[in-house]
Amino acid sequence: MKRTFLITLLVVAVAAIGFAAPVKVTMWYAQTGIYSQTLLDIAAEFNKLHEGEIEVEAVYTGNYQDTMQKLLAALVAGDVPTLAQIEQSRIGQFVDGGAFQDLNYFIDKDPEFKATLDDFWPRFIQANTYEQGLLGFPLNCSTPLMYINRDLFKQAGLDPDNPPKTWTEVYAAAKQIKTLGEDIFGYRFGIDDWLLEAYIWQFGGQIISEDGEEMLIYSPETVAAWNFFQKG
Repeated sequence: MKRTFLITLLVVAVAAIGFAAPVKVTMWYAQTGIYSQTLLDIAAEFNKLHEGEIEVEAVYTGNYQDTMQKLLAALVAGDVPTLAQIEQSRIGQFVDGGAFQDLNYFIDKDPEFKATLDDFWPRFIQANTYEQGLLGFPLNCSTPLMYINRDLFKQAGLDPDNPPKTWTEVYAAAKQIKTLGEDIFGYRFGIDDWLLEAYIWQFGGQIISEDGEEMLIYSPETVAAWNFFQKG
């Protein structure tokens, strides 16, 4: 009787292990359109590969600002998601609050993955590394592009197959296109904060020192950048 009872217990234990619920991973994301679909496809592929073991639930939480506000509220409530997509410039208060897990803790336990870190552009890894360690991975990184209006180029006597390659050439082309009329402008100046940073960097300037202790917004290089983009 005892042996039969023991075997029954073992069978029940094995059955319980076999039907254990998969580990649930909640991921908040702020992308839309083709970007969100790519992310959802990756999550679906991961779930299929780890079926019965790990299940990723991707939850759209609004734009960057909406997601950040929801994450702050979740942090206060003590009910945060496993993963969250946050625009990098908005994470200061999370870093100061110690809200992020140092990913090196997991990376060091996975030599195979650790060997692939060089697949990431080093600057992106550096941008996600703070005193507390590696706090995130680059999911999507915006890249500014310059588009030209081929018709306007032709009308202004410019070659659309040989677009400007330097800021000096951009300025010269913009001046020439402007001669086509008062309501025509040679260059549309983007004013998003990350674009302003790019302009400064391309002129050799910095916004803040590497140690984060000194503002460099009034450096000669930064002033030169703004002077250039104010040229008439």
